[in-house]
Amino acid sequence: MIVLAVVFIYSCNSNTTQPKMAKYEWDCSLLNETDSLDIQSFFSKSEMLKLEETEKSKIGNIDKIVISDSLLFILDKDLARKMMCFSVNTGKFLCEIGEIGSGHNEYISISDFNIDEENKLIYALCNRKNVYTYTFDGKLTEKREIPFYAENMEYLNRCFYFMTTDYNVGELVVTNEKLHVLMNYFTNNDRIDHVEVHPFQKTPDGYLSYHRYLDNNVYKINEDNSLDILYQIDFGNNNIVYDDVKGLDRNETKERLANSRGNIKYITENADYAWIVCFDKNMPCLSVFNKTTLESQFYPYMHVIDSKLGRCMEYPIEYSTSEGFIEVVQADNINDDLVKNKTIESGHNPVLYWHIK
Repeated sequence: MIVLAVVFIYSCNSNTTQPKMAKYEWDCSLLNETDSLDIQSFFSKSEMLKLEETEKSKIGNIDKIVISDSLLFILDKDLARKMMCFSVNTGKFLCEIGEIGSGHNEYISISDFNIDEENKLIYALCNRKNVYTYTFDGKLTEKREIPFYAENMEYLNRCFYFMTTDYNVGELVVTNEKLHVLMNYFTNNDRIDHVEVHPFQKTPDGYLSYHRYLDNNVYKINEDNSLDILYQIDFGNNNIVYDDVKGLDRNETKERLANSRGNIKYITENADYAWIVCFDKNMPCLSVFNKTTLESQFYPYMHVIDSKLGRCMEYPIEYSTSEGFIEVVQADNINDDLVKNKTIESGHNPVLYWHIK
């Protein structure tokens, strides 16, 4: 079992406590290349929700999903370059959030967004340097500047959490609601080119987790903003960690990754299960961890099937809800028998595939 050292950047407000040992030890040392895993075995039912396509709600790719009561907020960073709000029950488009442009209240780019459930507000990370605040119906109420550049953002318990590639701060930065820095974690002078797709996971259990590039630990951010190791993942003798590629050029790093196991791409979880997508010699793999039995299953993605669709699973499970998990699938991959809102005209918009426990 490999334990990675945690390097902190200390300030007068930093937490100097080392993370505790892992709550869960997750075994990915043995890859099952013989059998198949049916994801439907984990759920009682699955259904699909189409998202209405209008002139204002054309979606290229869904980069993030957040659900608040009956509202479904999605982010398309590249094509639409905005947030949109849909009904979680009907898939009907309700409104767009924010405006693209170079005007005073507009943004050039949007990287991430979060929901403040207490105040029913949306916080958007714009231009890597600002937090824009919107109401649920899309009205801009405040624009604030962050004292560093950030790639990802999460909000919980009246604190902001930023993943950064800014040399002047840590990789993980915690601020208060006024964006004053409270804590920095991890040095930011050697992983500057590596930005994770979803480094934060806000779970239905009410806590926030954080994972890093080529780090086989997944961290839990506690209420006092200290860090504990939540999962320690054992990829066996052929595992790879960041120290193995530190100092290597891009081609050397690719070669090392092509002969190793690890490199977690996604992690998502609910009260019952946690899922990771990782790689074994560049082959995508899926591992499922049962929090009750503490047992794990580890398969190549080509061995993971969805019996409801009658084919291999093609997309990662990226999002969790209190009821289960959400997979984003393309419009040409849907099963009409599973669609619960057949009357909605979704066009080419992606479809949400709900797996319910």
